[in-house]
Amino acid sequence: SKVTIGVKKAHLCDMIEFTKTRKLSEINTDSVNQFLQNIRNDGYSARTVNHHRSNIIAFVNWCIKNGRLSHNLISSVPKLNEEEDRRRIRRALTDAEFARLLEVASEQDIKNKGKYVSRYIVYLTAALTGLRRNELKQITWADIDLDTKTLRVIVKVGKSKREDFVPLHT
Repeated sequence: SKVTIGVKKAHLCDMIEFTKTRKLSEINTDSVNQFLQNIRNDGYSARTVNHHRSNIIAFVNWCIKNGRLSHNLISSVPKLNEEEDRRRIRRALTDAEFARLLEVASEQDIKNKGKYVSRYIVYLTAALTGLRRNELKQITWADIDLDTKTLRVIVKVGKSKREDFVPLHT
């Protein structure tokens, strides 16, 4: 997507600016390590630093594949241990938390008097189907089969890039 490409480009531009690289052959282990250490010192998590690292390595590998570089000058740049620096620990909502979320959503729906899509319905559908926000936005009535109680997630909508059928809760 455009967002993904933009992020990758930003990571490469940040590295180029920090290392003052002007030629591909100037990308080396020392300069990339210094760049990654710099963003680490700026407070970024190990996961974010590793994301920068993987984008840089992917770019160098692309350069090799397309004959712009003869070998990978940064293959020895180590990954950081993400388990030692977890910033967000995700967990499922408890039943009580989920009930409260639906209660507040319902109250907000009443306040908004139908100006927006019902948050209650969106949250409940997301929780009962496991679909992501972007997937839910792309579902149409044609994807819902009330006879078989299934929701069809077409190839271009689902993250898995395959057609899926999600059972609907009664």
